[in-house]
Amino acid sequence: MLGNKLKNLKVLSFNWHEPYLCLLAETSHLFTIVEPEVKKGFTMRWRKELRPLPDNITLMEKETALSELETGVFDLAICQNAKDLIFIKDFLLPKILVCHNKLSTEIALGRNQVNREEYLASLKDTFRKISLVFISENKMKDWGCEGSIITPGIDSNEYRGYSGDIQKVLRVGNMIKERDLMMGHTVQEKILKDIPNMLMGENPTIPESRVSKNWEELKSNYVSHRLFLNTTVNQYEDGYNLAMLEAMATGMPVVCTGNDTSPIVNGENGFISDDIQYLREKIRFLFENRDEAKRIGQNGRKTVKENFSLEKFVEKWETVIDDTVKKFVRDSTTSTGLHTDKSAINKELQDILDKASQMQNENIEKAIEIYKNAESKFSESEELLLKLGACMLVTNQIEESEKYYKKAEMLNPNSSKPLTGLGFLEIQKGNLNLASDYFLKAITQDSSNDIAIYGEGICLWNKGEKKKGLQRYCEALDINIENMQVLTSLTEAVYALGSFEVVEKYFKEYLTLHPANLNMLFSLAGIQFKLGKIDDVRENLEKILVFDPTRNDAIQLMEIVNSQFKQGKTG
Repeated sequence: MLGNKLKNLKVLSFNWHEPYLCLLAETSHLFTIVEPEVKKGFTMRWRKELRPLPDNITLMEKETALSELETGVFDLAICQNAKDLIFIKDFLLPKILVCHNKLSTEIALGRNQVNREEYLASLKDTFRKISLVFISENKMKDWGCEGSIITPGIDSNEYRGYSGDIQKVLRVGNMIKERDLMMGHTVQEKILKDIPNMLMGENPTIPESRVSKNWEELKSNYVSHRLFLNTTVNQYEDGYNLAMLEAMATGMPVVCTGNDTSPIVNGENGFISDDIQYLREKIRFLFENRDEAKRIGQNGRKTVKENFSLEKFVEKWETVIDDTVKKFVRDSTTSTGLHTDKSAINKELQDILDKASQMQNENIEKAIEIYKNAESKFSESEELLLKLGACMLVTNQIEESEKYYKKAEMLNPNSSKPLTGLGFLEIQKGNLNLASDYFLKAITQDSSNDIAIYGEGICLWNKGEKKKGLQRYCEALDINIENMQVLTSLTEAVYALGSFEVVEKYFKEYLTLHPANLNMLFSLAGIQFKLGKIDDVRENLEKILVFDPTRNDAIQLMEIVNSQFKQGKTG
């Protein structure tokens, strides 16, 4: 019962998991869902083949959401991961973070690049200001943090009518091979050797996998296939997921590997064991005994109705939302209701960053002082930490630089920028191989990071792989032609290698944006002189001398050009 709980709040959330967002939409609130950018050029759009869009969900682009946040439209934000939390961290509104995975799983999937204690320490202040929701007790214990436990809710009326007519095993999951350590793909393959089965989900590395055309088709597969296989790994995942619970709610029997948190009781509502041969025998048993499959499946449906009801899920979420918003209002120092001035903190930080950035070239020590004074108030600003890391690197304060870049990395493990900074730091320390590792990780996270690509080019060049380094410089300029550092390095590289034709097009492209840059125009003339393009050289020198008739280097090169032109030479 809602009672005196808040209703019709405007809630901001993010599209990482359509089925879970549809469950949240069963609450009494209005949801705006940001379709996030997973990597440069790829946005996570709502996939209607997974779930139709509920009436109380509106989709929104990231830039529009930022504008709405600035004006205080939203009453609450529900973040589905740390990346979402970072996106909205500077806005003053109530926040909830949903922990869908174990922290140990997140770290393992990231190849153990993050130190658990340091990561949790970096989030300590943030977690004090927000509400945490864990989708299982198991996951809350793994995080070691206080919060609310809200297990998934299943509307059993949506799933019914099991027949089991198709004598096949059904598997459902996305990227199960890539997430083998938690999904148990390797074990699945052993269990299902020579056993007919179907895999549904986005699995580009598994040719036989296919995506359902729509939600109705997925539900029909729960109805028609004889049994469902679940192999989530005990160390890294719960003994169930939404797909398994949906299958059980349909009345489908489940066969699964051993897991301490599985709802399956062996022989009653499914079969569970770590013995692969035993599971293979039970699959064959269910293939041969459809009546027994139906009996076990009905027991599983009863388990879901008793332990994973949608009503309990909605009731718990309504309570957490109500408590979070009311606590935020109580703790607020203002009395303006839900919508405090959420843009003020952003403007203050931006003003500080702008002021220090303008001063950085003239008086870097003063810029560092400004950044450090802001650190206590804006300790969770990735941009501020990166600025400090860069300033410390320029002033050769290596340990301090590393400290700030590491802080930024822990604050936002999905960002390529701290990794890029650490790469340049390792170059300064002379560790080219380690620097290259950082740059390659940054490029993996964001293939459009021209600075990281440039850094990798520096490493290759200095390790003697000059042609590969040159190619990296070109790749960086293909992304960002206005990166002057790369243009300078590319120019030096082509003079060293004699590959002048490589750089000409980049100078021309830059000059289409900045036609009055006389230094760049002279550099282009120098390159064209090396290529023997005398007419082009002369034309560009004439342009320079129109603007600056006394420029000596242009006058001298013009004299050489005129001399060679008269002699009929081409360079």
